Amino acid sequence: MFGHIPFVRYLLFFLPGIFASEVFRATEGRYLLIAVLGWSALSCIGYFGGFRTRLRIIPVAGIFLLGWSAGFVQSVEFTRRLTEADRADYLAYQVRITDLPERREKNTRYKATVEALLCRDTTIRINSRAIIYFSNDLQLNLPVGQRLAIKGKLVRPPDAGSEMGFSYRKYLERNGIPWIGFVKKKEHLVWFDGNRFSPGTIIASLTGKAEQLFRAHLPDADAFGLVKAMILGRREDIRPELNQAFTDSGTVHVLSVSGLHVAVFFSVLHFIFGPLRNLPRGRQLYLVTISAILIVYAVITGLPASVQRATLMCLTWMTGQNLSRKHQPLNTLGIAAFFILLSDPAAFYDVGFQLSFLAMLGIFLWMKPIQSWYTTENRILKHIRDLFAMSIAAQLMTLPLILYYFSQFPTYFLLANLFVVDLAGMLIPAAIGLLVLGATGFETLAGWIGQLISLIAWVINRTVEFPRELPYHVIDHLYLDPIQALLLLVVLLGVYSAWIARLKKAIVFTAAAALGFCIYSAVSVLNDYRHPLVQVVSNGNRLIFKSRSILYIIDKQPVEKNAGISEIETGKYLARYGGNAVRIELQ
Repeated sequence: MFGHIPFVRYLLFFLPGIFASEVFRATEGRYLLIAVLGWSALSCIGYFGGFRTRLRIIPVAGIFLLGWSAGFVQSVEFTRRLTEADRADYLAYQVRITDLPERREKNTRYKATVEALLCRDTTIRINSRAIIYFSNDLQLNLPVGQRLAIKGKLVRPPDAGSEMGFSYRKYLERNGIPWIGFVKKKEHLVWFDGNRFSPGTIIASLTGKAEQLFRAHLPDADAFGLVKAMILGRREDIRPELNQAFTDSGTVHVLSVSGLHVAVFFSVLHFIFGPLRNLPRGRQLYLVTISAILIVYAVITGLPASVQRATLMCLTWMTGQNLSRKHQPLNTLGIAAFFILLSDPAAFYDVGFQLSFLAMLGIFLWMKPIQSWYTTENRILKHIRDLFAMSIAAQLMTLPLILYYFSQFPTYFLLANLFVVDLAGMLIPAAIGLLVLGATGFETLAGWIGQLISLIAWVINRTVEFPRELPYHVIDHLYLDPIQALLLLVVLLGVYSAWIARLKKAIVFTAAAALGFCIYSAVSVLNDYRHPLVQVVSNGNRLIFKSRSILYIIDKQPVEKNAGISEIETGKYLARYGGNAVRIELQ
């Protein structure tokens, strides 16, 4: 199926290597050493013994070992960061703020670099990452680069309270952050004069100025929160109810800076700088200019996986155009995924990375076949058909992960995306125009564009809230475990190979995968039914057990005070074990 697409083939062997580095952790590097020595021996035998054509497994094994090595190196570095602070006996720690604040209901969160551990008689220099939570009662507004000492100790992030719960520790570990800290009193802080300059301070300054311009010209809080999320990638100003409405309508992808946003931004840049290509050496100037702007924009948004993917694809496409090379979308997608994972193997486990690449894979595989179901010459109908085809294709390939991670499916995703995608395509260039006009002093024009943006944002917000008024707007309690999700994904790829690509062997392969999915699911259901459910979870704060068709959830204290308990966790228990939930609070 992917035989003629080299980088997709590389990924098929690179990904198992990353998974091997997770199975054999940093402390078991001897397995990697044995594998590398074995591969080196086979390579020498194949090269010097004249068996090159018979040992075709050598390049495949090399790519596998490359993935394993990348994951191993990252694991070793994380273990070093973890043990540096874990073994030290310190009274305080010195940090440098590295990102803008994320304000929440009770505290403000800052990303920081831990530079030193302050012991009684000495200072231990380290280089680790942490997230520091400052109580909102302190009313602090720390600039990027600010250095300060904090009395107390760093702690490990909380782990999942149950098998269905979200592991904040694992999430931060995937991002290379082993520690968190809490500050509730100003007496626990010691300030250092002078902020340390770094490229991050410039990026933070640009982001802060953009946020000020949006706030000045968008008086409506919901409009400001939406634009800030779509342009700057920061969602803390969106109301929880509105955020849930985007999730329930299947349009939450609009809130994250993703391929849609980068594509629209790239189109604006192409329109502005396209004439450069007609000048002598214009193609090179066009490539360098747009590449630099795209990279800066990607850094400003925080480099989420979707932005990395979209930016790398744009850069690869422009480079290919400059070299007069034919563009192959799937290979470009494979190039982006390969280099992202090579630089950060832990991105493989990131939900955003998985959803982003599977959505694009679905669009590249399924969009044209779906478009062929209905042909028309009418431009409006063709545009509507294309939006439907793109939404169905993306939703189809991401379906296994949506069910695995969220245990629900948005029923009216087609209806909502039909309007929201086009409206977002208008809002993004308008917001960019507002920034340019506001920064250059054209306040009147910026104010008019701000009114237009507020109107578009209002329509988007009302559109995503409308499906919640319809019956069955969300189908919930849909549970898949990792093996079921993987088998379902294999079935979808097999259906494409058999039906669209016309590969005869794929029919047997797809049938076997579908049969395996059905058998495994049936065995799992019977196993869950036969074994009684009794679990003490969330650090002993919750007892869950099932009696007949009732799932009892007994909490020691009120849910809002009980760390690690969420509605998603409860929904996953209901999806897996069935029944109706009855909640009992002892206090």
